[in-house]
Amino acid sequence: MKESKQTLPKGWVETELEELIEFVIGGDWGKDPSKDWGSEYIEAKCIRGSEIKKWRNEKGRSASLRMIKENSLQKRKLQIGDILLEISG
Repeated sequence: MKESKQTLPKGWVETELEELIEFVIGGDWGKDPSKDWGSEYIEAKCIRGSEIKKWRNEKGRSASLRMIKENSLQKRKLQIGDILLEISG
């Protein structure tokens, strides 16, 4: 079966995930965004480990919106555009 090519956003290139990983750090999954957690929390999209098998077609579009403490993101030196990958268990 021939795979359909999906259009990537402008400026993106296709590469292997292992080429994108700079380092692994512990963290938290964040909090449910439907509640108000206060101004110290900011939105971040997080890809779950179980979604990796769908990466070829989804390209991260199924990422979950989570609320993460801003100082937690700063300590981990995360920047806009970084990919958060959650694996637990």
